[in-house]
Amino acid sequence: MLLLLPFTFLLFPSDRLLAKKKSLDVDREKTMTVFEQVIGLTRQLSSLEKLRLIENLTRDVEVSLQTQTTQIQTTQKRRSLRGLLKGCSISAEEIEGFSRRAC
Repeated sequence: MLLLLPFTFLLFPSDRLLAKKKSLDVDREKTMTVFEQVIGLTRQLSSLEKLRLIENLTRDVEVSLQTQTTQIQTTQKRRSLRGLLKGCSISAEEIEGFSRRAC
C-alpha cells in the first residue's frame, strides 16, 4: 500500500482535480467576502468620505496604469528603419514627388 501512495493520482485523477477545484472555490469565497466587507464599509461612509475614497482610488489606479505603460514602452524594442530601402532604386525626383503628394 505504501508503494501505491505516490501513484494514486494516476489511478484517480478526477479526485485530484476535484480537490484542486474545491481549494479554488474556497479562495474565491474568501476574496468575495473581503470584497463584500469593503462594500459594506463604504456604504457606511458619508458622501464626502466616499468622494475622498474615490479620489484616492483614482490616484492609485492612475499611478498603476502609468507604471504599467512605461514598463511596456521600455520593454518594446523599436525596429531600426536604417537600411529598410536598401537595394531599391528610388531617384531623388521620385522622393520629392512623394513628399509633395503627402503635403
